[in-house]
Amino acid sequence: MGANALRSFSSSSPKTPSADPPSDESSSESSDDESSHPATPKSSSADAPSSSSSPAPLPSSPTPTPSKASSDAHRQLLEAAAEAAESAAPGSWLISVHAIEVRELRATDPDGSADPVVIVEVNFGTKKKKAVTRVVNNDRNAVFDETFKFEFPDLTKPELEMGQVMITVLDADISVAGHGAGDVIGSWNADIIDAIYTRPDHEFYRQFVCLENEEATSDAESGTQGFLKLTVSLLGPGDKPVIHNLEKEQAAERKAREKNSDADGAMSTVLPTSMGTQELRFLVIKLHSLENLCTPSSFVFVTVDFGQNSFSTPANKTLPQPHASNTTPARYSAVDQSVVIAVLHPTMSQSIRISIHERSWVGPLKSDRLIGTCQLLKLSRIRASPEHYKKLALPFYGAPTSASFLGSSSAPTKEMNQQPNKASHYRGRLVLTMKEKKGERTDGTMRKQESKMKVIKPISSLPLFSYHFYAQILSSSNLPRTKSGYKNVYSVRVSCGIASAETRKVKPDAHSSCAFSSTPLASTFRASPDPLQIPDVIITLCKGNDRTPIAYRRIPAASLLAPAPEGEESMPGANWIHLKEDKAVDAINDSVFPGSLLLRLCLFRHEGEALPNLPLAPVPAATMVKAKITLSIICGRNLPPWDADTGALDAYIKVTLGGQVLKSSVINDTRNPSFFETLTFWTDITSDPSLRPELVVQVWDRDVGIGETDDFVGNIVLPLNVDPSDTSPKWRSLFFQEKGDIECGDLMIGCTVEELGSPPAPPKEELPDGTFNP
Repeated sequence: MGANALRSFSSSSPKTPSADPPSDESSSESSDDESSHPATPKSSSADAPSSSSSPAPLPSSPTPTPSKASSDAHRQLLEAAAEAAESAAPGSWLISVHAIEVRELRATDPDGSADPVVIVEVNFGTKKKKAVTRVVNNDRNAVFDETFKFEFPDLTKPELEMGQVMITVLDADISVAGHGAGDVIGSWNADIIDAIYTRPDHEFYRQFVCLENEEATSDAESGTQGFLKLTVSLLGPGDKPVIHNLEKEQAAERKAREKNSDADGAMSTVLPTSMGTQELRFLVIKLHSLENLCTPSSFVFVTVDFGQNSFSTPANKTLPQPHASNTTPARYSAVDQSVVIAVLHPTMSQSIRISIHERSWVGPLKSDRLIGTCQLLKLSRIRASPEHYKKLALPFYGAPTSASFLGSSSAPTKEMNQQPNKASHYRGRLVLTMKEKKGERTDGTMRKQESKMKVIKPISSLPLFSYHFYAQILSSSNLPRTKSGYKNVYSVRVSCGIASAETRKVKPDAHSSCAFSSTPLASTFRASPDPLQIPDVIITLCKGNDRTPIAYRRIPAASLLAPAPEGEESMPGANWIHLKEDKAVDAINDSVFPGSLLLRLCLFRHEGEALPNLPLAPVPAATMVKAKITLSIICGRNLPPWDADTGALDAYIKVTLGGQVLKSSVINDTRNPSFFETLTFWTDITSDPSLRPELVVQVWDRDVGIGETDDFVGNIVLPLNVDPSDTSPKWRSLFFQEKGDIECGDLMIGCTVEELGSPPAPPKEELPDGTFNP
């Protein structure tokens, strides 16, 4: 089936009448410009044909047509679920899955029995864990009563959104190392945030679910294959476990079974009242074309994943795309495929994941490689606002091209290609249309054959508008020393999609700064009128003559888009941005801060291809003055646990400013150290506060022992354009490379900047003979 729908059962399987499936014309779009094409599951070749046999009728439970009241109630549930999902906090999560029992499984053995085993898989993007129950022999109604706990530390918000729990019941005729390899009886899956976290107490508690066989190849294997009773509970940051009275709840279940029993002892099948009735719907995704592909791949294909369904288009050839000056050479490919996925509504799967893959051949063998992914799409949003999903131009993001092809097996590269929020590079855009159609049946059944892929005609070009961006690199601070040292030159590239502009290559000075030219970087490009479809603006720090990307920062275009400026006073102000290391390239040590850039960015829509002249005033020549910069370090609280035995750490502070480094004393065996120290820098800074560099304050854990090195814990970045009237110490939170990526840890620090004519002479040291060392 297309996505698992939730059902509640009291006991054994109900008696059900038959219902004929809809024809292809009724289950999906049919028009003169479309022809059938075989669906291609991910597990098989994207070019492999599928069976064309007609499906036979399946047993089903007739249910009434959904009423307007139930639709309104479900819409309210969706709104409440979306609000609850937003409250899911990043950090450490514990997922508990209790496999209780299975009932009325399809007989897989010749004697009419089965040997069931349950496989539980939980994944958050690239982070995956798995557990397996014991095998119960010769029993179609088996009790497992096994609980598995999966710990996932340091989950990010994008990873949470990708979370899924997948349960598969196998007939373990062949058991390999206890992993229950054998025939698939049925499976069930649910989105962790949308389907589980949004429930009361963040748990799906002691309910029966339908087991469906996604890979059914015969009529007997289609439809419901049995029922699984389970509990899935979540504990996120700040959550407290719920204590249940199991004895009382089991008594209530027995009472409900007796109440719902039919005269002949069979149990009636009911849906939870909060879910309303079920109906068959179809998610239709028309994939039109791939454009602006930033990849040298000659063949590419698109994969669509929804629930346990996965469809891949045939691999199509890419062609060079005409490009103007200040744009990256790109390629395009026609897709012209429509994916139709059967969905039982309501469904516990909401997330739609679309990715781009490249295909290459080594002799007769083919090799597929993921090169980019778009942001997750939600079925509920398509249903709520269908007008927003017509002819979308979705941007895709991934790892740098060099990393994708030379180091594609590295974990950071895979993570960037699978999680667009963590990616450092734009990889192209996919033009598509999405909508949901109602099926003709509301009997709560469907077949795998009802999900399919179809060829469609090309569409006319999208309505695009001209956009322009300008960027001024005003200053830089604490540029990182790479693993190869400072022998390389540095440059900055600003890009939006395939439009880009770069500074000249500059050597860093003694203060870890580069004097990039303040001449504005400018480029023009065409994109959708919808700001949310414009690619992010990406600022990249590059090293060497080959301009290898080592650090970056992505800024959503919608947050920068503004009317075309008419004067200097209407231009946006300058802001410091903190860079993030490009982990796929891995040119910077983990304990090194990736640096900061002071820049002003301007993005606006403008009719015409020519770049207009903007009233950007030149940056005045900096006037340098002597300054005394004093950092007051008071204390720390709730620092991240570090020691394996006690959790405490031997903390000290390392402060960096323009190549100078100062350290505090070490406070041993505590997560709440008290320092009460001041560190003072005597240095030259610009008289313009807005152009001053930043102070990098790092917390380290001292390790003493042969072969041991100190551990980097986290850092804080302080601007030196401080208000002289507000220099009192404040609590500031630690982070690794961006705010919020560390769960805990704060420092109380304060900073003062005092301009001086010249630094005072250091005190003379008295020698043993009574004289002074000059």
